[in-house]
Amino acid sequence: MNKDFLIRNAQYYFDLLLAKKTYFLIPFLIILLCGMAVVLQLPRSYYSQAVLIVEGQQIPSTLVPATVTNERLQLIEQRVLARDSLLDLAQRQNLFPALAQTLSKSKFADLIRLAVTITSETPEGADPTSASSVVHVGFKYGDPKVAAAVTNDLIDMLMNETKRIRVSRATETAQFLTRETEDLETKLKQKEAYRDKFVEENKDVMPNRVPQLLIELQERERDLSGLETAITSQNEEVSLLQAQLRLGIENSADTTRRRAQLAQLQTQINEKLLIYSESHPQIRALKQKIDLLKSQAAAPPEAGAETANADPVDLPPELALVSQRVPIAKARQAALLQQRDQVRAKISAIKMDISRAPDIEAQMNAIDTERTGLQRSLDDMKSKLETARTGERLESGESAMQIEVIETPDVPLYPTQSRMKFMIVVLVLSLAAGMGTVLLADLLTPTIRGTFDLAEALGGQTLVVLPEWTPPDPSGSVRRGWLGSIRKFFSTPTVQSASRT
Repeated sequence: MNKDFLIRNAQYYFDLLLAKKTYFLIPFLIILLCGMAVVLQLPRSYYSQAVLIVEGQQIPSTLVPATVTNERLQLIEQRVLARDSLLDLAQRQNLFPALAQTLSKSKFADLIRLAVTITSETPEGADPTSASSVVHVGFKYGDPKVAAAVTNDLIDMLMNETKRIRVSRATETAQFLTRETEDLETKLKQKEAYRDKFVEENKDVMPNRVPQLLIELQERERDLSGLETAITSQNEEVSLLQAQLRLGIENSADTTRRRAQLAQLQTQINEKLLIYSESHPQIRALKQKIDLLKSQAAAPPEAGAETANADPVDLPPELALVSQRVPIAKARQAALLQQRDQVRAKISAIKMDISRAPDIEAQMNAIDTERTGLQRSLDDMKSKLETARTGERLESGESAMQIEVIETPDVPLYPTQSRMKFMIVVLVLSLAAGMGTVLLADLLTPTIRGTFDLAEALGGQTLVVLPEWTPPDPSGSVRRGWLGSIRKFFSTPTVQSASRT
């Protein structure tokens, strides 16, 4: 493809446009006129915009966990652009009165939502929780005054919703921390009451009493050893008194009388034997008395029987004293035995308490650890509650997140859509439609347009190709310059050039 080829093709299409100017003018004028009519009928929209600066959260994040400014703005934007909010806005500003009764509430809210623009920008590299954001709020409407009024209304809605969310969130946080503090106080009181009860029930085996219990155990063991010694001595004393009493009774006057009676009875038997035989009843009766006295004299007295059977009045004074000391010694012996049993029980109880001391200490440590943890949590929760209440006061005083309007919405003077741009688009489309119609008409015309149409038909044979030929001017005059070109454009040529190769 060379320069001559491009020139010949350009010449061909220019000549084609001159030859078929009717095909060009008709679609061109139709598209141009229709497009201009549509553009002139388009409603004009005016866009009013305001610029706001939303300051980041000024309350320390230790009060309440900080939220990203953009996330809070998105939440506020969703609340402002909710269907009910938009319907209230349309009712206040009387927006789209012709469509308010024909469209459903959802469609009508969507229409208003399309006209609202809310965008935010945060500086790059800044902390998203504390950096200020620039917010653009705008509204597009056919009436410029209404557009400015709606934009002002949107700003008020944003500011009111922001304050409501701030105060509501701070209040909810303070209420939550108040409930948590009260719960911790209740748990701490219950734990302290349980600890006091546990200490009262186990006060004798508290860990701090173990040394005292060990000392008491040693004292009780010494007491037990002393009692064992005293009991042994008392047993010996009782045995000794009983032996003294028994010997004294054996040597008493009663035994002597029995022996005298035995001798007298023996004398009587001897005298009776001189008269009677041994089988005589009197002799047998005397022998029975002698045998009874011998048996009584020969049988040893039972232990303690003397004390039980002997009458102190019948005994000699020294035996009567011994007889009175025996029950006293036995009573003391029983008291010592009872005291020994009590000391042994006390020693067992002390040993059991000492063995329980480690478990009691472990339970006390667990109770104290839990109580200390509850106290620490309560102190921390009280600190958070106080801080949250401070944050609530700051939020109520509009100190946490402020919105400042740096550019108020003004009444726009010019519409957002430029009709000149639409006109240019319509002109381009008209030119394209005219040129397309000319090319289509040329393609559908069964004529020879150049050597490329003759190549297949001639089969390689060559014909004489005339160079470009301009017919003579019928008027006999040659017109030059741009006036001649215009006349040539609107005149019908007699010969079509076939110079395209």
